[in-house]
Amino acid sequence: MYKTIIISFYLILAIGCKTPQVTSPEVVVEAPPATERINTDSSFATPYFELETKAKLITSDKLQQCYVVTSKNELIKYNSEGTVLFKFNNNRMGDLEWVDATDPFNLLLFYPEYLTVITLDRTLSATGEYPLYDLNLVEINAIAMSNDNNLWLFDQTSSQITKVNRQGKVLSESGNQNLLLGSKLQPNFMVENNNLLYVNDPEKGILVFDNFATYIKTIPIKGLQRFQILTLPSGQHLIFEEADKIYAFHLKSLLTEEVKLPCPFVSGDQIRVQKDVLFLLKSGWLYFYKV
Repeated sequence: MYKTIIISFYLILAIGCKTPQVTSPEVVVEAPPATERINTDSSFATPYFELETKAKLITSDKLQQCYVVTSKNELIKYNSEGTVLFKFNNNRMGDLEWVDATDPFNLLLFYPEYLTVITLDRTLSATGEYPLYDLNLVEINAIAMSNDNNLWLFDQTSSQITKVNRQGKVLSESGNQNLLLGSKLQPNFMVENNNLLYVNDPEKGILVFDNFATYIKTIPIKGLQRFQILTLPSGQHLIFEEADKIYAFHLKSLLTEEVKLPCPFVSGDQIRVQKDVLFLLKSGWLYFYKV
């Protein structure tokens, strides 16, 4: 049973609920939704920036910068004050499905339709383009940037986790994971943190590998699409959504704690936390909080 507590001041926030817009009966054409007003208890968190956006994905980095992928596949970088710093767009590669901002000076963008990785510097200028077809990898389910600026890949065809450098040289391989697990591995997301690779399979949980692609263990949290690994004073936590609630799983004590939110967190919302700044994508609006 999950223990409901507030885990730290970094994650204590208050999100007001949207007040329905009153439309005058004389108006024939429906007006656009009014700006969502947030009633926040200032003792918890203070919303200081909001922006209406057609974002499909947000992520963040350790410098408290927020990255937004729009419905038109444009990547926009904001600083912690909500100022637009840089933009990047590539119209040749189809949908931009994943951005890994683990290293804010070396971003990874993944375009699965063309099986292509593009890397960017801190100004969102392209520094490399890597067609994964050239590596004889044809069905990439998940991809991540490694701490040494190489690439982690999971190829569904070979059922292998592979680490490659920018020249396509294989540095590490996990071996066939279907044989190891006794069933088919189908990850949808992975991320490296502190030289450990966390591979998410919604059916099996989160598999943990070392820096040489050697399997270590499985964290039995299932049904996830995304998660964030966050370092707090109390240790490292895995932040995830389950049943429209946010939980924090302590990677050392193995305790799971609910992060209590005053306004319901619904499916489709996205949340990221970096130090004392919280980024929330909710109902077509992006909010920045000081917590």
